[in-house]
Amino acid sequence: MRWLLTIFTIALLVRGVALWELSYVDPYFATPVVDELTNTQDALRIAAGERMDRPFWKPPLYPFALALTLLADPPTASAIYDSLPSPWIPKGLQALLDSLTAVLLVILGTRLVGARVGRLAGLIYAVSFTPVFYVAQILDTTMFTFLCVAALLTLDKARDKNDVVGWTLGGIVLGLAATARAPVLLFAPVAALLPWLHQRRLARAVTADVPGGDVPTDAGTPSDNGPTQGSSSAIALVSRMAAVGVGVVAMILPVTLANLKFGGDRVLISSNGGINFYIGNRKGDEPGADGLTSVNAGPRWRAILGEVDQNLKPSQRSREYYRLANEQIAADPGHFIARLARKSVALFDAFEVPNNKNFVEERSRSWIYTLLPGRTGVIFALGVMGLIFAWTRLRSRGLLVGFVVTQSVAIVMFFVAARYRVPLLAILTIPAAALLEGWWRERQQFPRLRASLIAVAIMLILTHVDVLGLRERFDRYVVDPLALAHARDNLARRELFAANAAAESNPERAQQLAARARKHFEASGQLYTRALEIDPDYPEVHHNLALNALEVGNLDEAESRCRLALKNSGDWFEEGWNTLGRILAARWTQESVNEAIQAFRRAIEIDARYSKAYANLGQVYERLNQITDARVNYEFARLYAPKDPLYFILEARIMGKMGRSRRGNALLDEIVTGKWALSPAQQVLFNDVRAGLVDALRRQQEESAGPGSPDAGPDETPSGGG
Repeated sequence: MRWLLTIFTIALLVRGVALWELSYVDPYFATPVVDELTNTQDALRIAAGERMDRPFWKPPLYPFALALTLLADPPTASAIYDSLPSPWIPKGLQALLDSLTAVLLVILGTRLVGARVGRLAGLIYAVSFTPVFYVAQILDTTMFTFLCVAALLTLDKARDKNDVVGWTLGGIVLGLAATARAPVLLFAPVAALLPWLHQRRLARAVTADVPGGDVPTDAGTPSDNGPTQGSSSAIALVSRMAAVGVGVVAMILPVTLANLKFGGDRVLISSNGGINFYIGNRKGDEPGADGLTSVNAGPRWRAILGEVDQNLKPSQRSREYYRLANEQIAADPGHFIARLARKSVALFDAFEVPNNKNFVEERSRSWIYTLLPGRTGVIFALGVMGLIFAWTRLRSRGLLVGFVVTQSVAIVMFFVAARYRVPLLAILTIPAAALLEGWWRERQQFPRLRASLIAVAIMLILTHVDVLGLRERFDRYVVDPLALAHARDNLARRELFAANAAAESNPERAQQLAARARKHFEASGQLYTRALEIDPDYPEVHHNLALNALEVGNLDEAESRCRLALKNSGDWFEEGWNTLGRILAARWTQESVNEAIQAFRRAIEIDARYSKAYANLGQVYERLNQITDARVNYEFARLYAPKDPLYFILEARIMGKMGRSRRGNALLDEIVTGKWALSPAQQVLFNDVRAGLVDALRRQQEESAGPGSPDAGPDETPSGGG
């Protein structure tokens, strides 16, 4: 127990210090981006109780768990594009969970080899860079790794009593892992064979009549129930094997039924398998089409989506992507084999393949990341050689090798990315620790170690010499530079607002904030450049650059960029039309105002529920003093975004202009009662509108209290106007 507590404390301390440092140096610490943003949006919909109208696109366990963490301090739907109010809740819980993974590795390593190996395996995992890196990301990696290690430990413990209950429990944990990441199901057939392997090895041990010591078998030492348990009837054996499958199915079936009943489609767990298989196996060599990385967001992702009819059901679309991939494989099998070989090498390569964020840039921000040892390639090299040279010391070899092989196949068959390698890293710490402990134990007998030392050295050299040229390719690669740039823009705007607020009271602080804002804008500019390198006609990039130009008052640049975005988008870009309307409204000439109204209406034609366009159109009408039209548009904005406080504030303001101050105050009270988070600019607007409504209501009450004047109604002036 003391060692378990020690490993847990070390792991938690490393992760806690890393999160603490990142909360200061990582601009995206509280800002979900790319897949993090998708997970957060899914979790918000779940927390809000929105009706499920399609099958799960991604396995649902992580978004459901994340929804529980967000309930403690829920962000609004619009706020997540800027920041989470409490990023420490999900990330802190992930730090605890990953520290428990290190503890489970101690227990599993102790069972499979011995106490010293278990402790060393847990320690290696506790201080390894890659797991710590993903603790700070709102991704399923930490949860999935924990469940994989827990499944293997539960399945190994099932050997002790070798009954239906134990094997069923192992299947349940494995099935739960599948609801977090479906490819682990490739391991399910191996797991179902474990009772047979256990019985077979027990029978062999009895035949060999081993008097004592470790039995070098998959099953390990016979259980306390003796060898008679291993010679159970065929029916009993089949029931134990079936129990594993029953446990797996018990966890998956609710997801499948939910997909069928609420999503209206027959999808086992999630519908993203086909497109991921196509991404990993289609022709091409550039990043996003090389089988090593995901497709860049934006035009390239839309092009992939456009290759299959989007009107098909999700299951049909998935099958279509499998068909497209298989057709390309059949047309050029040599290319496919070469790609598989390349991905297999990349699986063990020392250079991490990035996905959401770039490893080089992230490590450069953090001294904790820089100091942490245990790069994935090093542990993989030691682990693979440990499976070979410490083979006779490993118990439950079928368990270890089965998991490593099936998950390696799953990664290679789709596409290689660092976060998919973390569960393998966790399990391979055990044979890696066995190899290191064996070297130390046999250090006086070097000839016996020579082969293993040479093999490890060769593998480390091969994984570090970058034979595939991955380092140069991935030093700058991120899947969605636009999303990172957008987050930096939002951070810069918040810093500028704070700088303006502090300009008079604390000039020195204002200068610091303004300098930080400039750094954010510089970083976003570099990211936009990366995005335009991917596609010079990238509509969203030109649109965001138009927003930045609008922010500084460069209306000519803003309009030029925005019209270019609309031209490149094929007229589907409702947000572009909304932004063009804002730019034209900022000019405020008769001609530009009329064009602005048409632009907002065009955005609404594309998306009839586009709340921002309604709100902006309402503000134009309000400025034109067309109060009724303004109120109608504000109501539509609030209808389609019922939890966005801005639309409540705008409608409250128009209520004040209509003489309905009580109604306006009631709208503002909903914001207060709901405890909705307000941006600094929204808070200023809220205070101004509240002050105006309170003042108008006071004047109204004074007038209604005059000599001989009856009390006015709740939203009436003394004259009865409204």
